[in-house]
Amino acid sequence: MAADAKCPWLLDDVEPLADALLVGVDTDRGALVDAALGEFAPTGKLPITFPDDAGATAVDEDWRCASRNDVHGYAKEQHMDGRAYMHVDTDGNRCQLGHGLSW
Repeated sequence: MAADAKCPWLLDDVEPLADALLVGVDTDRGALVDAALGEFAPTGKLPITFPDDAGATAVDEDWRCASRNDVHGYAKEQHMDGRAYMHVDTDGNRCQLGHGLSW
């Protein structure tokens, strides 16, 4: 998966169908291949918060974003009027900034 780190990554359609997601943010492609092939056990922490769906980042007709742009991802739900911002995977993990991953 290649994506510009400035754009939110939407996992809602992909994650339930996948056994695993391997994502590198500014990661050497060779390291990603080595991790996928089991050459080492990678570890890491998410550098961003994944939004729940496209509605969490939608812009209205007045160009106001559903999630305030001046609030960091990990704190956006406090300003969403009860709507979800953060993606929660099928295992219940909250895909937020600093979530630790390993295998």
